[in-house]
Amino acid sequence: MKIKILPSIYKNINFWCKLSLLIFGIFITVFVMSDILKYTKIPTLYILLCAILGIILISIFYHFPEISFALFLTSGFFKADPKLQNFLPKFFDLTIFFGTIVILFILYKILKKKLKIPKIPSKLFLPYIILVVLIFISLFYTQAPIYGWDKFLRFITITTLTIFAPMFLFVDIKKFHRFLYTLVVISSLMVINSIISSFKTPTMFHTAFGSDYLALGYITGIVSLIIIYYFLLRNDSLKMKFLWFLFLGLNFFGLLYNGGRAPVIAFFVTIIILAVLSLAPKIKINQFKIIKIASCLVLLGIVLFIFTPQPFSTLFNRIKVFFTQEEGGRSVAVRLDRYNSAIKAFTEKPVRGLGLGGFSVYHLNLDQRYYPHNMFLEIGSEVGIIGLTALLFLLGFCFFYLLKLRKKYKRQEKYYLIITILSLFIFMFLNSCVSGDINDNRTFFVWIGVAYALNNIFIYSRNQKLNNFRKIQ
Repeated sequence: MKIKILPSIYKNINFWCKLSLLIFGIFITVFVMSDILKYTKIPTLYILLCAILGIILISIFYHFPEISFALFLTSGFFKADPKLQNFLPKFFDLTIFFGTIVILFILYKILKKKLKIPKIPSKLFLPYIILVVLIFISLFYTQAPIYGWDKFLRFITITTLTIFAPMFLFVDIKKFHRFLYTLVVISSLMVINSIISSFKTPTMFHTAFGSDYLALGYITGIVSLIIIYYFLLRNDSLKMKFLWFLFLGLNFFGLLYNGGRAPVIAFFVTIIILAVLSLAPKIKINQFKIIKIASCLVLLGIVLFIFTPQPFSTLFNRIKVFFTQEEGGRSVAVRLDRYNSAIKAFTEKPVRGLGLGGFSVYHLNLDQRYYPHNMFLEIGSEVGIIGLTALLFLLGFCFFYLLKLRKKYKRQEKYYLIITILSLFIFMFLNSCVSGDINDNRTFFVWIGVAYALNNIFIYSRNQKLNNFRKIQ
C-alpha cells in the first residue's frame, strides 16, 4: 500500500520549492543531529534518528531517481564534510549509497516492465568495451596492482554507471529537469557554504562541505552554463528570468571566487567556442543569442576584475603568476613534470603501456594513487595507443553526434538543450586535460550518456504531443 500523505501535503507547491526545501532540510537535519551527537553518548537515540531519516530519504530518493543520480554524481563534493562525518557511520559511503538506489530503481522498473532497456548506440558501446578489455588485460602486467585494481573496479562500477544511467533515467524532459534543478540547488548551497566558511576562517582557496576548491569550480561552472544556455533562453517569463539571474549571479560568483584557474579558463574558452560555432553567413536568432551571451560574459568578467578585485584576489594573483613566474608557477610546473613523464612512458611502451596504475610506480616508484592530471596522457601511458584511440573515438563520436543534433533540431527549446549539453561536454573536456584521473572525471563522462539520451527525450516529447492531439480530436 502506497503512502500518499506527503504528495497530498505538497500537491500544490511548485517543484522548485519542494526540491530546495528537501535538500536544505537534509543539510540542516544532518548538521543539527551531528551537533546533538557531540553532547550525547546514547547510541539508541543515534540509531533511532538515523533509521527515521533513512526511511524518509530512501523513499524520496527512490521515487525521484533523477535526484539520487545527481547526488551520486556530486557526492564527492560534499561527503567529506565534517558534519556528515560525525553523523554517518564510518563504513557508510554516500557515492555507493546513491549509486545503489539508482541501480535498484532501474532493475525494479525493468523487471516490472515499466522501463524498456534503451538501445545503446554502437558508437558508444564498442569503444567502451574495447577500453574496458584493454584496461583489464593491463592489470596482469602492471607494476601497481593495488592502485590498478582499485582504479579498474571504480571504472567498471562508478564511472560506468555515470555513463549509461542517463539513458535509463532520462526518458522524458521532466525527469531531466529534476536532475538539472538538483545540480543548481547543490551548487548554490556549496557557494553559500564557501562564503560563510571564508568569513569564519579566511583562506587563500575557498572550498565547500569539505571538498577542494576545484570541486567548487567544476560544479559552479556546470550550473552557470546550464542556466545561461538553457534556463535563461527557454524562459520568457520575467519572474523566472529574474530567478535564474539570481542563481546565475551566485554561481558565477562562486566560479570566480574559489581560486581555481582551470575551471574559469575552461568556462570562458567554452563560451568562445560556442560563439565561433554559431558564426554563419546568415546568423539565426538562436545563434545570435549565443554570440551575444559570449560577448556579455567576457565583458562582465573584465569589469569584475577591474572594479571588484578583492573577492577574486586569489584567482587574479594565480593568473598573474602563470604569466610572470618561470613555468607558470609551482602548480603548473608540477603538472608539466607529470606530463613529460607520461609522454616519456608512452614513447617507451607505446603499444601496451605501463599497465593500469603503472604511472605511479614509473614516476614515484610507489604503488599508490598518483596520475598525470591529464586523462589522455594517463590512458596513453598506462594502456597504450589502442586504449587511447578507443577513448578518443568514444569522445569524438559523442562530440560529432551533438553537432549533428544541433543541425537537425532547429526548434528553440530543443536547440538550447543540445547547446547546453555541448557546452558542458566542452567545459569538462577542457578540465579533464589538466586535473584528476579517469574516475575523477565523472562530471565529464555523464554528459556523454546525457547526449545519447537526448534523442529518447525528443521522441517521448513528440509522442506525448501526438497523444494530446488525438485526445482533443
